[in-house]
Formats: sequence, structure tokens, C-alpha cells
Amino acid sequence: MPIDQDFEQELEARVRQGSGSAAFGTDQEKRVQTRLWQERHETSFLDNVRRFVPDLVGAMVVEIGSGHGGKVVRLQQEEVTVVGIAFNPNNCHISRLRGMRYGLPNAVANGAAETLPIRDDAADFVLTYEVLEHVFDPIKMLREMRRVLKPGGVAFITVHNRWTLFDHHFGLWGISFMPRGTADALLQRLGKGPFGRGSGVQSLSEMHYYSWRKFGAICRKLGFSITDVKEQKLLSGARLSVGPRALRPVLSLLRSAGVLPVIYRLSRGTFMGTFHVVLANAGD
Repeated sequence: MPIDQDFEQELEARVRQGSGSAAFGTDQEKRVQTRLWQERHETSFLDNVRRFVPDLVGAMVVEIGSGHGGKVVRLQQEEVTVVGIAFNPNNCHISRLRGMRYGLPNAVANGAAETLPIRDDAADFVLTYEVLEHVFDPIKMLREMRRVLKPGGVAFITVHNRWTLFDHHFGLWGISFMPRGTADALLQRLGKGPFGRGSGVQSLSEMHYYSWRKFGAICRKLGFSITDVKEQKLLSGARLSVGPRALRPVLSLLRSAGVLPVIYRLSRGTFMGTFHVVLANAGD
């Protein structure tokens, strides 16, 4: 369908407003254009979702923290029943405008991860990317995920590693090992602030990072089983796409020798910046 230039201009203006400052330098315009056409960059995302939900068209999908709506709109284009939850009202409006490009109905609601506006046992699949570390109460968020999942339903969630060597939120090495107050003061000194909900930038002490062991213990206590997606790929013999391309033959050799899963578990604690996790709701 033809693109309405009026709402397209509004969409671009809102995306630019929500894409941060020019701190990204020459990458800023690329960042804006990628966000502006997010739905065109979600092919690998769809492939991953189908690994967990083969009957995707017949599933009810909930995305917590749907951002600018790229994944929601892409799922709608695949005729999937999907609801996105966005905390920021501006993101809700961006998502609505994005869907209007294709004549799609609005599928994003304004809400918080800790109080999802979704009925019990409604979802076959819940997904949430780079959200857990930013919410007010991550335990409540996890409880809500289990509440809305059907028995046997699954969730995909990313979890930032408490002991990662490199923090991708702030682009610094070793910051995770510092006391949080000291780290916040250093980040302010380096110009990473100002911090606060009003500024849209959280301090490190406001964010929620977890070790693999601690996150697993929390999820099992809440009634989930937990799977490390990257480890699962190693064990299943899937094509390796992790690490620098030059290292992949070495990784393949280690897997052939049967030692790659062990090495992975030993290195996961510090070399993994973000855990990719599948949580399964076994029911009561």
C-alpha cells in the first residue's frame, strides 16, 4: 500500500527522538535508519522464534518491552497473533505508526512488565530482549511471565551477566567488578550520565545483572525450567555463529573433540556478556 508521507514524517521524527544522542558518532544515522525500518531486519529473529514455537501462526505471542515495534509488526506480517507491551508511551505511538505502513491494526499496549495487562494462561510464547535489567522489579516481571504463559508455554529472555568483563551498556571493560557506587561515580566522570528515569539513562546501580547460577536458582524457585540457548546450540551440533569468524574453525575442532560444552560452561561466567535463556512453564 502507498506510504502516507504525513505519518511517515511523524514516525521518523519520533524514532530520531527516541534513538539517543549523537554520542554514537558516525554510526548515529545508521542506528536511526535501522530503527526506522526495524521490521525489515527481523529475519534471523523469526528463524529463532520458530525453533521454540514451530506452529507460530497458531500461537499467541507476547513481547514484553516491545520498543519501537519492529518485532511486533514483523510477526503481524506473518499473520501471528501478537501483543506487545511498551512502558514508554512514545514507543506505543511509534509502533502504531509502524503498523500503519502496512494497514495493520495496533497491537501494542502501554504497560509495565511487573503488571502485564494480559489474562492468565493466555500466551504460548513470551519474548523479551534487553528488558530484565531495566525494570523496577525483575522478580515480579518473571512471576508475571509465568502467570500469562500457558502450561507448557515457553519464554525467551536475555539476561545481562553480573560478572561480564565488558559491559555493552556503557562500553567499558571491568566496570561490573567495581562496587556499584564507585562505578556510578566513574561513569558520571566519564560523561555517561546524567542518570535518572527522567533522562532515560539508568545508572549501573539501578540496573539488574545476574550470574548464571543466581538467575537459574531464581527461575527454578518460580517454577520454570531453564535452558541456555547458546549451550543448547553447541550440544545439538548447530552451525556455530558465535565469536569472531576466524575462531569458528577452532570452536568446531573443540566441539568435535567433545570438550567445547565444558569450556563454554567454564567461560560463561565472565566471557558471556548476555545470557540467552529459554524458560519453560511446566504448570502447577
